[in-house]
Amino acid sequence: MGAPSYDGSDYLQRRIWSDLGEFWERLSSFADSFVEAVVCADVNGKVVFFNRAAEELFGYSSDEVLGQPVVVLVPEDKRNDHLKGFEEMAKVTGTFPDKRLTEVTCRRRDGSTFPAEMTISCWSTVRGPIFYSVIRDTSERRKTEEA
Repeated sequence: MGAPSYDGSDYLQRRIWSDLGEFWERLSSFADSFVEAVVCADVNGKVVFFNRAAEELFGYSSDEVLGQPVVVLVPEDKRNDHLKGFEEMAKVTGTFPDKRLTEVTCRRRDGSTFPAEMTISCWSTVRGPIFYSVIRDTSERRKTEEA
């Protein structure tokens, strides 16, 4: 019996997970400095990141939202459209276009809705694509434009 062989894959796997953890910590610190809400979802539409501005804007704590379907942030009558759009984005993951700015209606924890601008894009990770969005409440701007 000889010495067990070692191909380095255990080390590499631990290193990848360590680097990924460090990445999420840095992302969290960076995104928490944003004035805009930052929400990230995995390819299954589950929330994987929710910054402080998102907590303030939507009224949920990150603990309440993490792992939940991202459509909890969308009014019920708009959820099917949102899911269709999300499915389309997931299909083109490898060729996702540059950031898309779109106007959306969002839903707060208390059920109230508000108009918003959302920029959405995607990046690839070892766990699959992550869709990230930066969301800005446009209620005040709309009031000014209508006045």
